[in-house]
Amino acid sequence: MEETLSTQTPGRSSKRVRRLKVTVGLLVLVCVFTGLAFGANAPKTRTSTVSFPVCGTWTVSSMQSAGLFAGNIWFGSVSAVSSDDVWAFGESSEGTLIQHWDGARWGQVDSPTPSGKDVEHVGIYDSVALATDDVWAVGVAHYPNQTFILHWEGSRWSMVPHPNIPGARFSGIHGVSNDDVWIVGYYRPIAGEETLVMHWDGLAWSVVPSPNSPDVKAIRNELQAVFATGPDDAWGVGHYVTDNTNNTGGAYTLTLHWDGKAWNVVPSPNPCKLVNKVVGVAMRSPTDVWAVGSCSNDEQNAIYENLVMHWDGREWSLTPTPKLALDQGLGDVTTTANGEAWAVGHYGDYSWQRTQVLYWDRKAWRHVPIPSPHSFGTQGTGKEALANVVAWKDEVWAVGSSWDPHRAGIMAHLKRTKCPNP
Repeated sequence: MEETLSTQTPGRSSKRVRRLKVTVGLLVLVCVFTGLAFGANAPKTRTSTVSFPVCGTWTVSSMQSAGLFAGNIWFGSVSAVSSDDVWAFGESSEGTLIQHWDGARWGQVDSPTPSGKDVEHVGIYDSVALATDDVWAVGVAHYPNQTFILHWEGSRWSMVPHPNIPGARFSGIHGVSNDDVWIVGYYRPIAGEETLVMHWDGLAWSVVPSPNSPDVKAIRNELQAVFATGPDDAWGVGHYVTDNTNNTGGAYTLTLHWDGKAWNVVPSPNPCKLVNKVVGVAMRSPTDVWAVGSCSNDEQNAIYENLVMHWDGREWSLTPTPKLALDQGLGDVTTTANGEAWAVGHYGDYSWQRTQVLYWDRKAWRHVPIPSPHSFGTQGTGKEALANVVAWKDEVWAVGSSWDPHRAGIMAHLKRTKCPNP
């Protein structure tokens, strides 16, 4: 069905901004290797075609720097204002990394990096695109942690002042207007970790009180993603960790809801015994919210499962996904105006890892295989994963990275087309 992909529900960029009315059938993947402005290896191209469950063309770009810092690149966030105004964010050995798509090609855009810090560990973790001249991004400079906020006002990126919280880390950002933007994360007081929420009112950033898990054994509380659709409806998701005395500790899902007055903890399921973490959230309406992550009953051997939850306006419930390999997990989700959704992550085992793309057709989650940009094959060696996804009209964008042996950033783009008659 080609339902002319209308969208005009504010959606996600990084995890969110603009939703897509999407279609079903054949998928062609074209892998195009391109380079960064500061030097690149020779371009390579690969193509692969699949016929289910959607129709369209994927273009997958793998960006790897050359020279002194060859290959040290990853992408963690993507935001779309339109089909010719897309942003990708991450980290390179030279500091913050920002790429812009103008409808024809990717190009690097100068971005500020926190001064006095180890530039090899300065990354942008999330972003939200509200308009061509209103794009936000958040990140952390490590050793020690220093949070930063970047804003694009149409011609350049600049640092924006914000409350300095010792031991803080920003994980997610989302908003609906130029005076209503949220940031979530966590901070480390004297002991443990507590949730952290900030809000932009059009003039300044301020800290908004946020609860921790009511579990008396909780010692760490982390928010990883946020999504808002209006001044009185937003979700923050993450996890909390309990005291491991006597080997009784674990990690459990944590979901907070903003009702216009306060953030409140909402009960959420924990399908695994040991580890349950939610890292992505997307919202189509107050009765249609998705949250994704991973869970494990065998963390010692690094064996994880997809974790997908859905909110129907009353409660969170678990939704099954295809079992692709021994280990798998999801990093982000995006919804569409007609009720479809996309989720991205990884799957594999101890020696190999591939990008995972799942498609919700309003009935079930289905796996959409895409080729490795490095031609690792279905199994074998090499590791790669997608971390973030966003939808805009008839297009879907996802970003991530590969490593072992190729350290590079990955950007995937789906252009939906009409499916042929069966």
